Amino acid sequence: MTKQSLDSEAGGSSWWPSAGQSLFLNGGSDPVEFHGYLAESFSHPEAYRRAAEMLYEAAVDKPCDRDAIMLPFVFLWRHHVEVSLKRLIETFHEINHDRSRPPPTHKLSLLWAQVRPELVSIWPKANQDPLIGIDEAIAELEQLDRTGETWRYSTDRNGNSIVPVGLKFSLSHFHNVMQGISNLIDGCHATTSEHLSDLRESMRGCDS
Repeated sequence: MTKQSLDSEAGGSSWWPSAGQSLFLNGGSDPVEFHGYLAESFSHPEAYRRAAEMLYEAAVDKPCDRDAIMLPFVFLWRHHVEVSLKRLIETFHEINHDRSRPPPTHKLSLLWAQVRPELVSIWPKANQDPLIGIDEAIAELEQLDRTGETWRYSTDRNGNSIVPVGLKFSLSHFHNVMQGISNLIDGCHATTSEHLSDLRESMRGCDS
């Protein structure tokens, strides 16, 4: 197919990108800006959660789009949990004076295996049912997708199909469960971050 025929199929060359066309245009009627404070108050985990929530809201408004948004919807929630766990691991490491980084993996089970014992250690008398719920949810996710590829690609690295054909589930139930997981992990992060801030402040006091 020639470019000329593609032009006509696409409705004209105005639909094509052009040389010198800046992708991140400074200006326009709908500007967005990543303010410095967002790095702390609205970082990557929050951004992916909000994107998942927006997709869910769109699916509620337009039920005919539910099947079409399933893959990015699940991916956004899964990735939110992944980066939230990594952020919590970083906080634990700093509290424990551990300079190592979170494990370079997309496997939720490996990340959760580092987080769970810390939570039990900090809150030994807390109800374990929410942690068991996360155990089960991560195990269920990994039955379909161990590395996060299922929701991003149609085949694995060997060319085998990984599309979850036939998968059928309640969008609202999935959304509610993932919100619960997010609430627990984010709540733990907020508490441990406050403790970390106190530690930093006490160390500054010792240095002065």
